[in-house]
Parts: sequence; structure tokens; C-alpha cells
Amino acid sequence: MKRLIAAIALVAAGAAPLLAQGPPPENYPPEVVLKQVLGLSDAQVAQMQGLESTRAGQTQEIARQIEEKRNALAGVLSADSPDSAATGALVVQIHGLEKQLAAVQQSFGIAFAQMLDADQKQRLEFVRSVGRALAGVQALERLGL
Repeated sequence: MKRLIAAIALVAAGAAPLLAQGPPPENYPPEVVLKQVLGLSDAQVAQMQGLESTRAGQTQEIARQIEEKRNALAGVLSADSPDSAATGALVVQIHGLEKQLAAVQQSFGIAFAQMLDADQKQRLEFVRSVGRALAGVQALERLGL
């Protein structure tokens, strides 16, 4: 318990410079919040928006294909005597598309990190660590601790 309190205190101490900026307004688009929290320039925000637009286009197409394959799978499975070869082929195709979706997200994350300078990367890691700490606090609360 002492370690948890020390970790939360450490996270809170590290958050002081970010909190001094004031909290980002709620329900603002992610780029507005990230501009403030990470200290992104206007050029970086534009670059991030371009990355997001590319990712959105790629994920929409893959999601459309996944939906088509899932509908086809549902059709095959609803038959009185489902074709196991067709079922297996569709499952493999869906899995492959899901892997493509994960690769698109990973590429987006890599490209986003590459556009950050060293200070911004530190801030990004700090924000991620705060997220993990908050998840830990929520888990403790659910356990009544």
C-alpha cells in the first residue's frame, strides 16, 4: 500500500507542470487536448490530422471487409448443414483482416511518435503512465481498497 501511495504521489508530482497549464476543456477533439498536453505545434497538429485521416480511410475499408465476411459467415453457419471448409476459410479471412486492422493502428502509433521531439515523447510516456496509474486506482476502488 505504501508503494501505491508513493507511486501516486510521484505521478502527481510529475503532473504538476502539465496541470499548471490548466485542464484541457472536456469534450474537445483529441488534437486540441494533445496540442495542449504534449505541447504540439500547429504543424504537428496538421501532421497528426493527416495521419488520422489516412488511418480512418484504411480502417473503414478493412472494417467494411470484415463486416462483409462476418455476414457471409453468418449465412454459412445458418445453413442446415454448414460447409466446414467455407466456414474455416471465412474465419481465416476475418482473422487476417483483423491483423491488418491492428497493423494500421500500430503504424499510426509509430508515425505519431516519430513526429514528436524528445520532450514531447517524455510527456507522452508520462500521460500513458498516468493512464496506467488511474486504471490501477480504479481496480483498487472496485475491490474496495
